[in-house]
Amino acid sequence: MGACLQPLLGDPGLTKHQGELLTGTIRAALPAQVLTDALAAACAAPAAGRGAAHPPAGSGWSEHTVDVLLGVLGGKPVLSAGVLAQLAEACAAAAAAAATGLAASPKFAKLVLSLVRQYLDAAAAAKPALQRAAQACTSFMAKSLLAAVGKL
Repeated sequence: MGACLQPLLGDPGLTKHQGELLTGTIRAALPAQVLTDALAAACAAPAAGRGAAHPPAGSGWSEHTVDVLLGVLGGKPVLSAGVLAQLAEACAAAAAAAATGLAASPKFAKLVLSLVRQYLDAAAAAKPALQRAAQACTSFMAKSLLAAVGKL
């Protein structure tokens, strides 16, 4: 499953309509226990060009990727501490990557805040990565995000 989703979720050219279709397909066709695979696929590093180093996971995300991830999290999948840690690291990389423009996105801040609030125990273990993602945020939600991560 992850091998099919990773190229789609890691594509910076993912359009709004493709994202909506992907979200609907994932939520309608996949059982809740498989939603974790969709999130893990988003955390996989994008493919590198021939002879190039692999870019960090999350560096190819766009606003539409964030929409898909929020849609998947809306299905309340059970996440292991390992998957949440991978997702937190990918969020930190996405926020740090200037090309994604996600640091200023309220949707991206909502994604990180969802991880903190829905998965409190696992999020505590991933606090350093979540802290980096929160510190990079510049949207109007930055203060509340930093406060939520600080409480972990």
